Amino acid sequence: TDGVCTFKDSVYVAEGLNLMHNKSVVNETCKQANGSIQLTYNSQSSVVTSLWNDGGVGFTRNGLSEGWYYYTISDSLCTVSDSAQILNHKAPSASLVVVNGETCNGNDGELTLTNILNTQTYTWSNGVNNAPSITGLATGMYSVTLQNQYCTIVLDTLVPLIPSPILAFNAQNSFCELSNGKVVLTPTVHSSALPYNIYEKPIDTLVSESISNLAVGKYTFVLQDKYLCTDTVQLSIEEKYLTPPEVKLFTNPSPLILGSVGEVFTNDISPWFISQWIINGDSTTAPRPRFIVNSSDLDISVVIQHTFGCTNTAYFNNIEVDDEVFYVPNTFTPDGDGYNEVYGPVLAGMEYWEGLIFNRWGEHIYTINQNNPTWDGKYKGELVQTGVYVVKYVYKPLNGFKKELFTHVNLLR
Repeated sequence: TDGVCTFKDSVYVAEGLNLMHNKSVVNETCKQANGSIQLTYNSQSSVVTSLWNDGGVGFTRNGLSEGWYYYTISDSLCTVSDSAQILNHKAPSASLVVVNGETCNGNDGELTLTNILNTQTYTWSNGVNNAPSITGLATGMYSVTLQNQYCTIVLDTLVPLIPSPILAFNAQNSFCELSNGKVVLTPTVHSSALPYNIYEKPIDTLVSESISNLAVGKYTFVLQDKYLCTDTVQLSIEEKYLTPPEVKLFTNPSPLILGSVGEVFTNDISPWFISQWIINGDSTTAPRPRFIVNSSDLDISVVIQHTFGCTNTAYFNNIEVDDEVFYVPNTFTPDGDGYNEVYGPVLAGMEYWEGLIFNRWGEHIYTINQNNPTWDGKYKGELVQTGVYVVKYVYKPLNGFKKELFTHVNLLR
């Protein structure tokens, strides 16, 4: 209209075609990343693009794994977003287990399949089909092929050779006719062949690995594992004689002193040991017995024993015994350490005796006798000085005359 005239007309706007598409999905099989998606479309535009959530482009996607995939298709007019899912067709699976290896019995190995999933057929390398276990196998490699409509897998394993048991031994002969032979048996058995037993033949008695108190004779032992595989050993227990050692007698003091305490002992006689002393009819098991020497005619014997149980007796006579002894030491150390703390003579066979002790100026400072036999190094309750002290002894043996002896003693600290 222009204020004078009016003109009317119309325009028709047609509805455009939508961006149409289709998708074709091929699922993955056996985790092989072999899925695919194919997109097709219908568009009036000459330029159509696609964009995927994983960064991919194009209308054909190959080599896809299980999962969801999202895409957008665009032309000059429209945009369409959608998704597609790739599923995985699972592969067959199972565990191939060695039930038994081949043993001494031969061709007795066994394999079995456990936890069988997604499997339609299984074929063993020895030709057996669709059996979950195969038996009667020799040692070697075996395989089984598992198959379903999507894929095939192969499992293999070794049927091992189970070593036969081995029985070793260490025998100890009998000694001194005591039936004290001994055998220690050492079995070696594969871990898969446990448990085992050891028998003594021909009586088929179960025995332990350590057998004691065996008499002289021949013995047979058999080791048997759980597969009844065996190893046999034969051995002999013989009688052996042990030569006893030379036993030497020692005395302390030497010689022994009549009327005093004496001690007897022997040389080292290992592996023998002293089991008993007999001294003038009195017995003791002390290794170094002490006793009062009350006779110059001593009768001493010692019973020795080996660790195997053998015994022997050694006899001693003509043992030297002094019936008159007068010995005086020349040094003592009253320093409180518990050793050599007092001074006094070693005496035997005396009717009486007396010792007078003088210092360097000739002063009499102490007297020792049978009633007071030692000096502790003190004068009037105080320790005297270190130095040399003169001692005058007067004594009379039981079978002799009165005697005098001048000597000296060193007092040290």
